[in-house]
Amino acid sequence: RERGAPRVRASSELGSFGTNIETASVRGGGESHYYSASFTHTDTTGFSIATTDLAGDRDGYHRIALANQLGLGGDAFGVDAGFRYIDSDVEIDSGASPATSASDSRQFVGRVAPRASLFDGAWEQTLAYSVNHARRDTRAFGATRFTGRLHEIDWQHTVRPIDPLALVVGAEWEREVMRGTSATNATRERVDAYSGYGDVQLALVDRVDLAGGARVYRHEQFGTEVVGRGSVAVRVPEVGLKLRASVGSGFEAPTLGQLFDDTFASNNPNLEPERSVGFDVAAAWRSADDRFGAEVGYFENDIDDLIVGAAPTFVAANVAEAKTHGIETFADARLLERDSGLGRLDARVGYTWLQTRDVGNRRRLLRRPNDQLSFSATWSPVDRLDVTTSVLWVSDRLDFSPVTFAVIEAEAYAVVDVMVRFAATEWLELYARADNVANEDYEDVAGFRQPGLAGYAGVRIDLAALPLP
Repeated sequence: RERGAPRVRASSELGSFGTNIETASVRGGGESHYYSASFTHTDTTGFSIATTDLAGDRDGYHRIALANQLGLGGDAFGVDAGFRYIDSDVEIDSGASPATSASDSRQFVGRVAPRASLFDGAWEQTLAYSVNHARRDTRAFGATRFTGRLHEIDWQHTVRPIDPLALVVGAEWEREVMRGTSATNATRERVDAYSGYGDVQLALVDRVDLAGGARVYRHEQFGTEVVGRGSVAVRVPEVGLKLRASVGSGFEAPTLGQLFDDTFASNNPNLEPERSVGFDVAAAWRSADDRFGAEVGYFENDIDDLIVGAAPTFVAANVAEAKTHGIETFADARLLERDSGLGRLDARVGYTWLQTRDVGNRRRLLRRPNDQLSFSATWSPVDRLDVTTSVLWVSDRLDFSPVTFAVIEAEAYAVVDVMVRFAATEWLELYARADNVANEDYEDVAGFRQPGLAGYAGVRIDLAALPLP
């Protein structure tokens, strides 16, 4: 919600696989309004994701995206609105007719939300309506069309009877509608869901934040469910420490697409909703001079009826009982200051250790690596010049073989990317990047090959900083 004089930005990028990306945006506003609009065009001739290349079968991709946000009014009354529209066409490797298989998608997401703040902010309320409309035409194993629409209304109230206490209550209504057509089937489905929720937030002496809440769902197909969540955060500013913990339960009904969309014959009308219980604890530290920081956290989840795709048919199915637990940690540091004589150097390292279990099948959950390690460093040898190197390593994990559909152990991989950015002026920036500089041959998901070494270069312009006569 940037306000002030209009600020116009634009960029253009060219690179490997016939890639060209253009963007343009404008934003600004005044005391009683704000606005923003953006445009993105992406076009690439692509490459074949199939493990075994088919001569000339490069999977192109074309995408146009428009977005807008607008706000009117002041602190007491106002309205916020926005939309996003995406038009994308992608060629796909279907295995049947790869040269002509493609998927064309259109999506519109819109939201309008009148708001009011009464009694000097002691009572705030927002009445929001949103719609998400999507259409997908697919030509692979026959021609199919999927159309989905989700309507939502949310009326939320926030009451602050005293300064450290906030009470949040509200009600939601959702209606999901889908239509699907194929050579053998025509489907039309609709489902409504309702929920009411409440949340209590309490801040104590600027050091302790407490929160707790509950939500009651009423799903037309799956009945009534009650979920809740509680959290606590404690700050110790004298040593830069923050401790937090939370516990909660969850409920997620399958979408109509998962139940009835037979575009790839992967739907399952017998799916059950996911139900989960979990908790997490974490500690974060920041140095007084903001040069160093670290965080470590532990989490654990028990999930009933986890929804997954199951080989060899890839029909959506429930895992009766799944368990996950793990540790997430990261550290960042400013190793050199700009006046060090060697330039400024910032680094960050992150690690995730994840243990999963499909209790019924007595094995790990598929496509979830035990270990992920990431590292990035940005060196600024002189003003206006940055060089960033990033590394991602992912350990082996269980997956489906794209040939036999048996469960296999997919190989670990490491990817290194490098980006150079040069701010030529206050309004002109040039950049270049190389992805997968080691030309690693890897598959994030078995059977879906990722790009090898690729290079891109571009320019960004900030017209608000452009010197004018």
